[in-house]
Amino acid sequence: MAFPIGLVVGMAQRIGRLERELNDSSKFLLERIRSLEARLQDPEPHHEPAPTAPQEAGPDDRVEPEPFSAAAPEPEPAPAADEAPAAAEAEPIAAAPEPPEAPEPATAASPIPQDLPVYEPSRQWSWVTDFVSGENALVRLGLLVTFVGLAFLYAYGLEQRWIGVEWNYILVAAAGIAALFWGWRVREARPGFALLVQGGGVAVLYSTVFAAARLHGLLPEPLAFALMVAFVLLAAALAILQHAPALAAVAALGGYLVPLLLFVDALTADHLPLFAYFSLLNAGGALLAFLRGWRVPLLLGFLSSTLTAAAWGVLAYTPEHFLSSELFLLLYFLTFTGGAVVASLRDGEGDLRAADLLLMFATPLAGFLLQAGLTRSIAFGPALSALLVAAYYVVLTRWLWRRGGWTAGEAALTLGVGFLTLAVPLAISLKTTSLVWAVEGAALIWLALRYRKSALLAVGLLLQILVSLGFLIALPGSLLTGPRDPLTWVAELLLALSLGFSAWAFHTQAGPEHARLRSLRAAFSLMALFWWLVAGAHGIKGSRLPLERFHAWMAWAAASLGLAAELGRRLGWVELVRAFLALPLLLLPTAAYGLAVTAHPFELRETWFWIPVLALWFNQLVTTNAYDRAVRSLGVAVGFTFALTLVSLEAAWWVDQLHAADTWRQLAWVWVPLLALVTLGSRTAQRRWPALQELNPVGLGLVAVWLALWLVKTTFSATGDPRPLPYLPVANPLELTQLLSIGGLLLWWLRDGSRYFPQARRFAGWVLGVVLFVWANAVIARATHHLGGVPFEWRALFTYQWFHTAVSILWGVVSLVLMVTGSRLAHRSLWQAGFGLYVLTVVKLFVVDLAGQAAVARIVSFLGVGLLLVLTGYFAPRPRGGALEEE
Repeated sequence: MAFPIGLVVGMAQRIGRLERELNDSSKFLLERIRSLEARLQDPEPHHEPAPTAPQEAGPDDRVEPEPFSAAAPEPEPAPAADEAPAAAEAEPIAAAPEPPEAPEPATAASPIPQDLPVYEPSRQWSWVTDFVSGENALVRLGLLVTFVGLAFLYAYGLEQRWIGVEWNYILVAAAGIAALFWGWRVREARPGFALLVQGGGVAVLYSTVFAAARLHGLLPEPLAFALMVAFVLLAAALAILQHAPALAAVAALGGYLVPLLLFVDALTADHLPLFAYFSLLNAGGALLAFLRGWRVPLLLGFLSSTLTAAAWGVLAYTPEHFLSSELFLLLYFLTFTGGAVVASLRDGEGDLRAADLLLMFATPLAGFLLQAGLTRSIAFGPALSALLVAAYYVVLTRWLWRRGGWTAGEAALTLGVGFLTLAVPLAISLKTTSLVWAVEGAALIWLALRYRKSALLAVGLLLQILVSLGFLIALPGSLLTGPRDPLTWVAELLLALSLGFSAWAFHTQAGPEHARLRSLRAAFSLMALFWWLVAGAHGIKGSRLPLERFHAWMAWAAASLGLAAELGRRLGWVELVRAFLALPLLLLPTAAYGLAVTAHPFELRETWFWIPVLALWFNQLVTTNAYDRAVRSLGVAVGFTFALTLVSLEAAWWVDQLHAADTWRQLAWVWVPLLALVTLGSRTAQRRWPALQELNPVGLGLVAVWLALWLVKTTFSATGDPRPLPYLPVANPLELTQLLSIGGLLLWWLRDGSRYFPQARRFAGWVLGVVLFVWANAVIARATHHLGGVPFEWRALFTYQWFHTAVSILWGVVSLVLMVTGSRLAHRSLWQAGFGLYVLTVVKLFVVDLAGQAAVARIVSFLGVGLLLVLTGYFAPRPRGGALEEE
């Protein structure tokens, strides 16, 4: 209960704090720009110290600001002629240098406009990092630990029968009241800390009343309901008094949870009081969004109402409830869409924030799903509902555009067109609708390109994409398990032809200056080929051909790709030419079948056929000019990967003949790729044989991916049994090979990264640190398996105390090193990484380490750590200011 409330508090609190900080920073930066403009207009090239006493300035004079120092005073306001607002008081900036003198005096500098737009960084995801690593992060963690510690203390007190049950609840409630008063007293000195403590106090009181009523029956349900609602109103009042959207979010969350927590049969009893109660809360959230601009309560209301209505509909809905359910759904729809609209209009220009967009688009989708469930037994019920929703959004669009809400109006118009289009398949057959949409989409695309109509182009693209997605969703059932349906084959064939027609229309209009049209041509060409091959598979399915269906489809696919490549050469259609490179993927099933029926790849004579095929493949790609560099690299990478797979399979079979432990067979899978990565990727080898340069970057990149996958698999699943050799931690074949693989991957990353990705080197240290950290944990697990006699199963290892002891020591040492190093070097990323690992260690203590300890030790651990974290967050918050980020 306390954790989601604390999460909501942190989310909403950071939004309000960032708004105040950004406003102050923008005012200060704008004043500095105006001060620098005054210096540029000074005809003297030297800097004079600021006067000790203020001087009278004329209408056209500008005041020279004082240079930055360790304690910069408040900057002087701009002259009255400029009508500039007074700058906010600037925070001290340590050791700020004075601006350098200009080489030449600026005598005719153009004045800087006074209405410069102030850059404000995106705040959409900043609250996540602030919640995890902000100055009150330790306070949040401490409140959580303290709350859990109080719960443990309460349970232990009941078990030991120190005092009666009533006095336990009284003491816990007194602790909540004390936290509430403490937060109120420090609200001016530490507003962020005060809001957290107040939210924690409300949570304690709320949970105490709930537990007293539900667990022990000390309070009747009506009185408990009234008290919990009173605590909700108290949190709301505190939020309004302190302008704290965090407490408003707490109040909203608590209000929606009251009936669900207090009444066991809330979702199965009479639904009218529940729906009326939720409707009132939703109206209050919409009112807060309109008056204060707080979207979080409205979002919580949307989520709670949607989940509650869906659960009630599954558990207790009957046709007799249709009228009341429709009324609640109508209020639900109007409240949340209207709340988003009025909140956007409150901002002035009608622009939609992220929360408004979420409500605008999620509300009709969720509401229509609920409406479809209510009207599924009514003829054309979902179709009529979609038409009504479309009409509502058309009217809403007209109303918004009359009031200047252009962005919200465009969103409403998009939803209206979408629901109008959705009504068609809900009224007629889906396959017939798909055929109509596919042909209609191709015609609209051709008309849009011919007459340069972007709106028609968007509608045509949307129709064809929807048809493709619909067929793609139904593809597994119709192709694998369903009967042969001629209508499905015809529909897929028409879809492929319509997509091909659209691609041809893009091809005829895609000149060198039309990058978007070329991209659409490529996408539609690939989709047309895909559905052409799928249509062939449906046409062959169930037929009595001389060849088996599998080989017949392979012949169809090979002929189709060959004809497409020839057509592409004649028309200059590069996507069709490149599609021929999919031929190895079509031959892959044949290779897989051959490997499945043989012990090793070269057991059958047919397998040797791959050698000349690969030789011809490489020769065609390297020596001809039919493909550009990217296509050649991709084709060489496919052939190179296939060749390495065959050699690795053969090597693994020969190693398996030694009858050693299974570890040696796993090592054989990586020796050949590792050797190829190190040798063939070296610059010496590529200078001697220039054809090897075609392996960069795709070919060797695929080998690196294979090594990384092997490293992940063996790290988490290989026991590392070195028989017939003895086991030594780290000094064993598996872990030595893993270290060599890590070194080879690092070498490839630095070598190819410096050539293709200039910024790749800066990430090598972080990637290497994470990989070595995971590898060290796996080494501890394998050492525990071999030296402690514990089975190498994660369930068995998790129940072994010494394993957790070693892992906790490792995590503690790593987090300590990271935080100390980051603090000493002023490296924020290192400090945050150590802090994150510290948080994970605390989570591990919650989940695993304390599970087997005695009750008293658990109470002391939770209360001690929780109170220390709260005091640390209160007396030693994280220092502000940007930290150095050294490479």
